[in-house]
Amino acid sequence: MLSIASVFFVFSVLLLVACAIVTYLNQTNSYTFQSLEKARGLNNYLAILLQAEPDDAIAYMDYYMDNYRNLKIKWDFDEYQSAMENFYNLMSENYPGKTIGVDISLDEVSEETRHAYFEYEHRYWVLTFENARDAFGMSYVYFLVMGDPRARIDSLAGKYGEGKYDGKYNVLYLIDGERTEETVTGDNGEKTGTGYLYLGDTYYNDPKINSVEWETFEKGEGIEAYQEWNNQWGHTYSYYTPLIVNGRKLGLIVSEIPVDEVTDGILKTTIWQTAVIGGAMIVLIILLVIIIDKKYISKITRLEAGVREYAAEKNVSVADSIRKEVTGRDEISSLAENTAYMIVALDKYIASVGTMTAEKVRMDADLNVAAKIQADMLPTKFPDRKELELYATMTPAKDVGGDLYDFFKIDSDHIGLVMGDVSGKGVPAALFMVVAKTLIQDRALLGRSPARVLEYANNRLCENNTSGLFVTAWLGVLEISTGKLTYSNAGHEYPGIKRAGGDYELIRSENAPPLAAMEDMEYEDEVTTLAAGDSLFLYTDGVPEAKSPEGKRFGTDAMLKFLNDNKDRSAEQMLKDLKKCVDDFSSDDPFDDVTMLCVNYFGVQK
Repeated sequence: MLSIASVFFVFSVLLLVACAIVTYLNQTNSYTFQSLEKARGLNNYLAILLQAEPDDAIAYMDYYMDNYRNLKIKWDFDEYQSAMENFYNLMSENYPGKTIGVDISLDEVSEETRHAYFEYEHRYWVLTFENARDAFGMSYVYFLVMGDPRARIDSLAGKYGEGKYDGKYNVLYLIDGERTEETVTGDNGEKTGTGYLYLGDTYYNDPKINSVEWETFEKGEGIEAYQEWNNQWGHTYSYYTPLIVNGRKLGLIVSEIPVDEVTDGILKTTIWQTAVIGGAMIVLIILLVIIIDKKYISKITRLEAGVREYAAEKNVSVADSIRKEVTGRDEISSLAENTAYMIVALDKYIASVGTMTAEKVRMDADLNVAAKIQADMLPTKFPDRKELELYATMTPAKDVGGDLYDFFKIDSDHIGLVMGDVSGKGVPAALFMVVAKTLIQDRALLGRSPARVLEYANNRLCENNTSGLFVTAWLGVLEISTGKLTYSNAGHEYPGIKRAGGDYELIRSENAPPLAAMEDMEYEDEVTTLAAGDSLFLYTDGVPEAKSPEGKRFGTDAMLKFLNDNKDRSAEQMLKDLKKCVDDFSSDDPFDDVTMLCVNYFGVQK
């Protein structure tokens, strides 16, 4: 009895430690992913706003850089409409009928008008950045001008020393993350505010320390990395997004994510959950030990004696003794009853082998019928059109599988394309596949966009999904006359695309969660265009994840190499040859369903 209690205790401690570690790691990973997405979303949102009026953005920045030492803007403003009205009044009075950037440049108007324009623009962008920061829950969001020689390098040269600072790696806060009032120092050494906004805050950012910042700016594209800061402004991660307007890199939009408060929250949650689980485990262990001692151990001992007697004497009458000595309504009593029944049934079983063989034959026949029904659910009559060639195949790993492909005519100029993969295999996966296929096709035929179709199918599949199955799906709608392809991806493999005269490569796009994983998920539509000679290749993970007898995976690279080596073949021949290549590579017992669909687009024939 003591040994059982010890086993429970050791197991509970290990389970408790594992739960604490998993809880902490899951929360940390979830926060990191969510923070990255939130920071990227905030930066992209502001970048889109700035890029919407490219000439204004460039004019605003250039005027700032050339004049910030002399500009005066009240630092405590909370709106920009009055500054906007002042600017438009000056334009109406002095330059009637003309618009900045359209029929008159900023350099052609008076200094008063230029200053009014800048004050309106600066108020607007400062407030826009601050509102976006609050809406997204960030510590700071600001805009940096990188390495511009017009920055306040005179003060930095004295601060960092001649020879060390050459101006190349200075950064200027064009839009600051936190407003600072300009101050002046009186004769008594006291600093007093001027009521104006401090402009042109400049720092030397050492590229060795600020590597992520300078790498992002030099590449001109966002990278999957943070810059960590732990200074007087707090412990944060900075995420950088370059702003490129009319081919010119203006600088970096930066979001800073608070770390310490979230880390503290994760730690407190982990400790609280671990304490609750630990307390519950202690109570359960005590109760289990008492129950096991009182109701189970003695019965197990008596049952063991009966089994030993039967093993030694092969006397079927032991079954009656077991039934009489071990009674009750608990699991041990049930085990005793089943043991007695097993002893009696053993003799009968040998006689029933022939009957069982016949039953197996019947079940095999039923599975063959199910496989035939599933195959009939998938379309095999491929479109006969001059604009395109389409072919698809599906080979289940078992008699029935969970992969699906579909294509269907929406109207005379649009065709729907579907590729999906249900978690699991066998009959349950096949049934789930049929439901998912039906939901997607029915909704797409109403003319909804792929993203909206997937959102509808996801919510319907989540209803009463007690089996816990889910399905990855890729849905596209091809406009045949133009080659326009609108698509959305719910956790599925990246499709392959070949441009005319080129090689196949993967379309890496936004990849949302699978269908039936969680209700009310949002999916995004994406658009590309197929030109004459382009090809699209859809597949399930049974292709790249096919295993050789040695356990090596076929892989995406091998798949793309085969496609590129055979890209001039017809869609049907290429899929058949690729299936044979996968079969030759893998073992006799396939690991997963293999499903593929290929579209060769020829364009409208003139």
